[in-house]
Amino acid sequence: MSRGRPEDLQNTKNQIKNPNPVAGDLTWLRHNIRDQSGEIDLLLLKGGTLEDMAIELIKMGLDKEKLGVEGMKRRVLRHIKMNCAPIETSDRNYGHNLSSVLRESPLKIWKFSFEEVESNPDNFNKFEEVSINKDIFGYIPTKEDIFLICKIVSPKGQEIRGEVLKRSIEKYFMDQCRRLHEDWWEYTKKNLEDWSKQK
Repeated sequence: MSRGRPEDLQNTKNQIKNPNPVAGDLTWLRHNIRDQSGEIDLLLLKGGTLEDMAIELIKMGLDKEKLGVEGMKRRVLRHIKMNCAPIETSDRNYGHNLSSVLRESPLKIWKFSFEEVESNPDNFNKFEEVSINKDIFGYIPTKEDIFLICKIVSPKGQEIRGEVLKRSIEKYFMDQCRRLHEDWWEYTKKNLEDWSKQK
């Protein structure tokens, strides 16, 4: 995958409004259209389930490692996660910070979209965002979120150090392609303190 750039978000919004995704051999995210990443960009612009996109990639001869449908579904999901990840925190800075415009419908169809398009049913086929938090400023984990993550990290209820909890929360929401508020940890520490005082 290409390294993320600050302009990727605006360029993706432009593609949603007026699709013209290929210049030469590269997509607007600088992925080669002859490779998996480039084709996944194009498939996400049209929209499809993980399985639909995996099958398309196989038909195009891009399953070079013979992973099969399930393996290619994981490959597509990894691409989605990298697209959603913040530029500065993703592995090797490959994140593109597109969590606000890459959405999954209730029918499990992933598609590039944003609020202006979503308000027009003809443009977005009445899809509703479910995987990406609707708060444009980012998500603040709830008490229920923290409880669930703590159960995952420490099934036996052992104490979890602050830095471990912080990393676990970041990973949990990154895996869901959900964007956290830029000050989410400060809010969460305050909430944890308040929740600890409750009976």
